[in-house]
Amino acid sequence: MSQARHLLRDIDTMVTARNPAECGRLFQRLANLYQDFSLKADQDQLAVFDDVFVRLLPGCDHDTLLSQTLSWARSGFAPKQTLMRLALHSSLEFSIPVLVHAQSFDEQDLLLIARQANEAQQLVLATRARLPALACDYLIAFGSDAVRAVLSANPTARMSRTGSKLLEDACGHEAGQSVPSVASLVLQTRLAMVAVVAPDQPFESTVTDLIRHQNWPELLAVLASKTGLSAGAMVRALLGPDIQPLLQLARAMDWVWPVVETLLGVRMTLLKAERGAAGDRAGVEQAYHAIERQQACMTHDFLVRRSRQTGD
Repeated sequence: MSQARHLLRDIDTMVTARNPAECGRLFQRLANLYQDFSLKADQDQLAVFDDVFVRLLPGCDHDTLLSQTLSWARSGFAPKQTLMRLALHSSLEFSIPVLVHAQSFDEQDLLLIARQANEAQQLVLATRARLPALACDYLIAFGSDAVRAVLSANPTARMSRTGSKLLEDACGHEAGQSVPSVASLVLQTRLAMVAVVAPDQPFESTVTDLIRHQNWPELLAVLASKTGLSAGAMVRALLGPDIQPLLQLARAMDWVWPVVETLLGVRMTLLKAERGAAGDRAGVEQAYHAIERQQACMTHDFLVRRSRQTGD
């Protein structure tokens, strides 16, 4: 432990002192040692190397880092976390060989990279041979038009059937032909749920902002995370033929009428309907408040029964 502490202290000193040459020499020595150990060391030991490489990256000189990046990009035993940092490096000189060739990444790693990458890095990732379905679908759902164009030209991309449909929808939407299909919206919502976090602002404001920006997948992801529903269940509640499940869900989650009203607007937009499937907006509002009164009566009856049983 003492040796490890001394090593980490020396690393921090070199990086802080911005001594690229010395940092690069240590980086190369450790890379050579890692190569010798990679076939016989256990995962915990290799993870220690990986942590050290990550700490050294900011201070390493350009030539040493580039040389080692090119070597690791084609190795099946490269340190994964270090490669993840290099894949998202601010300079494409380092990220391109990793994004295109790195063999250490599994499907979840590539999805994480797709989510965190900027557009230039996504364009490179879209050219990767045999890019797995999760990463393909994410790039289709949230990438730019240019990223989708590159991905559609990649004959080895392993996009899912729904992802292929989503790509068709995206092309049709760009041509002004259609809004996303329900299947595509479910896929986008699932992908958005991977990254959704609890909003800092009030729920009603969050919903309103997402609707204002027409960010349907993230809107449904926020609603699904709040209700505990799956992406498919949330989409069906919003777009199903019967409006009642949406109204009942709204009351169960204490959604006030302005939120429900904006969701009805989303429903009309996605269904491309001239007016809500349930008919007149005033009638829908009456149905919403009828459910509210029914729930209030049920709560009152429960409290009365409980009071009689307990004497409280």
